[in-house]
Amino acid sequence: MHQHFFKILIIAACHSVSKGEESILRATIDNLKAEKSLVRFIMFSSCPQVAKDFNLKNVEITGNFLVYFMTRWMRRHFGLPILDLKKEHFTGSMKEFISCDLVILNSGDILTEVFRRSSYVYLALLMLAKLLHKPVVVYAQTLDLPSSLVRRIFLRVVLNMVDLITFRDEISIFNAEHIGIRRPCIHLTADPAFFLTPKRSGAIENAITKLKRANSDKPLVGICPSSTIFSHTSQNISTSERYRRGIKQLADLVESIRNETEASIILIPHAYSYKPQEDDRVFTRIVWSKLKRKRHVNILNDVYDSKELKFAISKLDLLITFRMHPLIHALSTGVPCISFDYSGKMHQLMKYSHLPDALTMYIDELFVRSKIVYLIKMILDTEGSNRYRLNNGELCKYTERALSNIICLKELIVQKCESQRKF
Repeated sequence: MHQHFFKILIIAACHSVSKGEESILRATIDNLKAEKSLVRFIMFSSCPQVAKDFNLKNVEITGNFLVYFMTRWMRRHFGLPILDLKKEHFTGSMKEFISCDLVILNSGDILTEVFRRSSYVYLALLMLAKLLHKPVVVYAQTLDLPSSLVRRIFLRVVLNMVDLITFRDEISIFNAEHIGIRRPCIHLTADPAFFLTPKRSGAIENAITKLKRANSDKPLVGICPSSTIFSHTSQNISTSERYRRGIKQLADLVESIRNETEASIILIPHAYSYKPQEDDRVFTRIVWSKLKRKRHVNILNDVYDSKELKFAISKLDLLITFRMHPLIHALSTGVPCISFDYSGKMHQLMKYSHLPDALTMYIDELFVRSKIVYLIKMILDTEGSNRYRLNNGELCKYTERALSNIICLKELIVQKCESQRKF
């Protein structure tokens, strides 16, 4: 007897190999393993060549046919970093879209103002899916209040058409009510990265062991830089100048930590890109080259998946991060963390985690190195370190909320399968 598969089409941006986006994908797909024999995953990406670098097993990757159709228009009007798609991508992805059984919007930041220009493409895909009578899930998203009336109306129309929405933070629920999104079933969840399982890496373990032995078992501080966060500073200077100043500020911070604490430092790039100015590995290597004291400072420069990077973070005494998902990895593995925010997401997460406000700063505060170093010393003091960690009760709450993404998704899959008699 011929076996029918329930085909899930995942819409993801994948403009860069972001380990945050990969964390959401891996956690979700891993937790649908029980149904994997009867579920087929297709990932839609505007950059399929980049998306393939995620190395996701049991996931087929294809180009986004709407992006193929709109590439020239989008480049002309938005200047978006979209790779050329071949004709076979266009026809093949259109067939996959028409034949799929469920559409999921992944990439947790697509509905934020940071991606306000490119989000119109993804919202148009959701609208097209509903016109084709496909069930649609807006999955583990953050929703910002739109900056324009046109975007507000577009969000209200499209999101009221979908079948299920899961928001990963409280502010998104408030924003949805404010915009007028009331029709679909809306659930407050948490980021799926909270239940991502760390995976042991021998290479990472060896690098950490060597650092600790070479520095007489002094504390190990990890830093997850971001090559793009400095573009969000309030300084009225060019993007290239902000990039250069960001390198100097981060190098100065590393030097200050080494001088004041004697801690070993490991730099952990968390996003790769085909554009060097957006690649954290390139940014991190330049920062390292500017250091006067390179001893006891190392870089995880090889290619690691999000599970391996979560394993690396779990071995730290302290993490300093300029990206959201390393913060989640630290919180979910009991590692104290200082974060630098530009959008308010990290402040919201720390606020609802009942952790001290001082642990999250805006990027402009990077100039105040004395305050940062003082906080680092406080955290590395073993007697007071527990107050800077997520307690077990809060961790259980976030893990349960994160897993509710999967529960809601499975319930919808079962419901659709029964109605279509796929199983």
